[in-house]
Amino acid sequence: MPFRTQILLRGRLHQDPNAQALVKPILFPNWGVRIGILQSGRERWNIRVTRTGFAIRAGREYRMRLKVRADLTRRIVFGVWRDHAPWDCVGHCEELEVLSQWQMVEWRFVASAGEALAYLGVWLGGDCAALELCECSLRAIPPETTGVKG
Repeated sequence: MPFRTQILLRGRLHQDPNAQALVKPILFPNWGVRIGILQSGRERWNIRVTRTGFAIRAGREYRMRLKVRADLTRRIVFGVWRDHAPWDCVGHCEELEVLSQWQMVEWRFVASAGEALAYLGVWLGGDCAALELCECSLRAIPPETTGVKG
C-alpha cells in the first residue's frame, strides 16, 4: 500500500501543542505525502508520522524502508517504538540527514523486545524544512533468509 494511503487512511500525524504541520498527498510520480512544518517544536518527537498495528517478535529480523527528501537539508528520526508507555524503541531507531534529492533508506534489525502494539514512525520536529515521504514499510524477514533461528 502506498505510504500516502497509510498516513491518510490508517496512519496518524501527531502534533504537540507547540508544533504544527500540514499534510497533503503527492500524486505523481512518487505517490506519497508532503508534510509542511509550520511550527517545529523543540524536540524531534513534537511532530510524528506513525503507522500503528505492528506486532513485533523479539529476536526476529525485520527490514524498514523509507524513501524521503526535504526542501532543505534536515534531520529526522525513523524507527519502531511501543505504542504505549514506556514508549521505548523495540526495533531500530536512527536519526538521519535528509537531503533535497530522493533517498531510499533501508535498515535490517533484530527486534530487541517483543511487542503486540508497535508503531513505525518518522519524527519530524525540531526543524521547519518541509519533507516528502513515500515507500515507507516494515516487513519481517523470513527466518530461512536471515540466519536468525526462531
